[in-house]
Amino acid sequence: MTDFIILGQGLAGSILGYKLSKLGFSIKIINLYQPQTTSSWVAAGLFNPVTVRKLSLSWNASFLFQALNQFYPQLEMELAGQFFFEKKIIRLMDSPAMQNDWLARISSGLLGEFCESAELYPLENKHILNPFGCLCFSRGGYVDTMALLEAMRNRFLTNDELLEVTVPITPSEIYFKNGGVEIRNLKSKTLIDCSGYTAASFYGMDLLFKPVKGEILTVRIPDLHLESIVLKGVFIASLGKDVYRVGATYDWDLSMLTPTPEGKSKLLEELKKITPLPAEVLDHKAGIRPASKDRRPLIGKLPVTQSFDSAYIFNGFGTKGVALIPYYADHFIEHLFNNAPLEREVDMGRFVSIYR
Repeated sequence: MTDFIILGQGLAGSILGYKLSKLGFSIKIINLYQPQTTSSWVAAGLFNPVTVRKLSLSWNASFLFQALNQFYPQLEMELAGQFFFEKKIIRLMDSPAMQNDWLARISSGLLGEFCESAELYPLENKHILNPFGCLCFSRGGYVDTMALLEAMRNRFLTNDELLEVTVPITPSEIYFKNGGVEIRNLKSKTLIDCSGYTAASFYGMDLLFKPVKGEILTVRIPDLHLESIVLKGVFIASLGKDVYRVGATYDWDLSMLTPTPEGKSKLLEELKKITPLPAEVLDHKAGIRPASKDRRPLIGKLPVTQSFDSAYIFNGFGTKGVALIPYYADHFIEHLFNNAPLEREVDMGRFVSIYR
């Protein structure tokens, strides 16, 4: 019997499982290995301290970014990989009105340490369309989620901590009995669900999730020579050797889970607003982000059975999982072992009325 069974080896399951394993607990991650369609594996992996539409710092940015800047470089060293890339983030202005709004916000000091430039200025790159100037934000970047998760996968397989399945786990296969949980002959003291948006149908939590489909492109633009991440409608981020990632769409219609011609066309249309250079499409992917209805993580006890109180969820990180998960994995572990209270904004208890 293991200490923990974790459902899902996306970012949430991988980072939480890694941290529990490092603390000396026995874990078994059960994962349906589908790297071409799983949200974490196809995610853009951006971390951006500023919410552009709200002209404000991202939620809890100060301590989230402190945690991620400690965690990912240390993980790179241990796994002997490279997947953490710090980049400046350039936000192109849309209009004079947007210029005024941003300058007022910057002068108020509310963007603090994250705003590198307090002035609007043109980019030197002549291939970027920039008639109204731009702002530069520091401490952003991206995580190559596919490289990270593949490195994590190899570590878990080497340590016999990962079971890959070809048929999805169904709710009828999860048994809570004898003070533990059993799934396909695996027994554990504790269950933690990190399975993404599919968790909604497992535990009657459809009302808590609002999953959103996202599509991204990998393109080649030989003459662009862009190093920073540029935002305007979509983002474009350099992967090296004239290759860039462009994304992402937001679609709440989940009737089509695969990439669509419409998604591709929309991304290319938005890309033309950043650069007029032609883009050769190398790859096109789609994934379903496990967003919650209030856009905050879902952490805490699962409402599964009164006879077993060691079933938990660590899920619902949506589009900002790269930034949220390192900090909240530590927060959750403190709750599990030291009875530290969960933050109200992430605690499953905020939805207790739904289950009464």
